[in-house]
Amino acid sequence: MSTKQEKLNDAAPTVQIAKFMTGIAGEELLETDIAIPAAEPPPLAINEKLAVVGKPTPRLDGRLKVTGAARYSADVRLPGMLFARIVVSPVPHARVRSVDTTAAEKVTGVRAVHVLERVLGSAEVRDKSKELASSYPIVRYAGQPVAAVAATSQAAADEAARLVKVDYEPLPFVVDELRAREPGAPLVFPAPARYPRQKVRRCQHSKVKYAQSPTVLLPTVVASTTGLNLHRVASYWFCRQPHRLVLDHVAA
Repeated sequence: MSTKQEKLNDAAPTVQIAKFMTGIAGEELLETDIAIPAAEPPPLAINEKLAVVGKPTPRLDGRLKVTGAARYSADVRLPGMLFARIVVSPVPHARVRSVDTTAAEKVTGVRAVHVLERVLGSAEVRDKSKELASSYPIVRYAGQPVAAVAATSQAAADEAARLVKVDYEPLPFVVDELRAREPGAPLVFPAPARYPRQKVRRCQHSKVKYAQSPTVLLPTVVASTTGLNLHRVASYWFCRQPHRLVLDHVAA
């Protein structure tokens, strides 16, 4: 650094005196000199002199919302769109003995019934040989997805989901932190577990197997859900729509 630059730096002030309004708005405000760092921006003026802060600003979508003209994801109706409902476990820990989808498949409007073979996004036992023996994923929390239904209407999907018969073998569990620390308390996993590494994927299209037919091309499916803790059903990915998910399909 040159000697000239060093002199300029030495001469540069490190603080500045700024005027701040102190007191209670609407009562008495006083102008006070306060030393602040030289690099600090100037203080805001009082509300009456501000152009945006403290001023009413019309919402861009305000009129649409109050008149009911605004469209939400639930208002979208695309050609060939289906609705879905996820069947979840009512128990926090269980082994699924069987899943009977016969009655659900016969509901008018049902296009597909899928039983999960794996719950993605959840922790898994590292050593698969130490996992509990089961033909289906072990239930480890209430609300864990077990199956899903896709139908031409939400009512049909809901009715079919209620007809899916799942036989659970309840397993020991605790919901109290202190009891969970006791020796011999039920374990969530029978061996060390970890979350598998997930690849980030965009909302794309893929094939979905139907209950009563071979692989078929499935139009976009919008599924109403009751929460954000969802797992993959058939082939779907989140599309940043809370309380919504999209089942993929292959473009014809």
